[in-house]
Amino acid sequence: MLVSIAEGVAGFYIGNKCNINPGVAKTIGVYGDFGMGLGLGTAFLTDYTDDWGSKSLSTCVLVGSGAGLFGGNLLTDNEFYTVGDAHVLYATGLLGAHLPLPILDAIGVKDEKTMVVASMLGSVAGLGLGRKIARKHDFTTVQGIKIRLSELVGACIGFGVASIISLDERVEGSSIFITSSSIGAAGAFWATYIMYAESAEIHEKNEKDFPLSIDIKPEGFLALAMKKNFAPNREITLPLLSLTYKF
Repeated sequence: MLVSIAEGVAGFYIGNKCNINPGVAKTIGVYGDFGMGLGLGTAFLTDYTDDWGSKSLSTCVLVGSGAGLFGGNLLTDNEFYTVGDAHVLYATGLLGAHLPLPILDAIGVKDEKTMVVASMLGSVAGLGLGRKIARKHDFTTVQGIKIRLSELVGACIGFGVASIISLDERVEGSSIFITSSSIGAAGAFWATYIMYAESAEIHEKNEKDFPLSIDIKPEGFLALAMKKNFAPNREITLPLLSLTYKF
């Protein structure tokens, strides 16, 4: 508990010192959480979870969390995120981790380690999708929370529907629960995302991955025309073009 408090205070101090905005800070925290999850998954794959008090298990979780925070810091460098964007990123990561499970179940894969690997890869893919969405949108905090919660509600509704269906004696196994909750979560996420996507969309933030950007400055041409027609002897210096190269 003391370590957790100390970590929170240290994070607040570093964020304040480095002038990190709340959205970026929360986004880095999301990567840290998923890094911790990937570390726990790695511990499961290496059988370190057989002893929950082992140093190997703790090391995997700690290294995963640290790697997630470090990677999140690199991925958010020179980029702007709102708190709402961070919530959407979290939602896509969780959705990515859940969706491979019904697919594996449908094709008859029952091996637990295979499912864990698929879920880990799915979460990474989900984070990639979430990052792509966040770079083109500025979701408000309320919008982000609604999108994230709608995914959870959709999964719960799907689980509830599966519970009702499972009352039929002809339906066996856990397949219906995994599939139904996945469909509910995915459907609710996309429905809520579509609801807010247009209002949150921005066009000037990293719309293209191409590093070279050339922009025409209409105010420069306007200033040039004004100088020629109204103030020929006055110095007006505004750029006509803007060339930006993102490293």
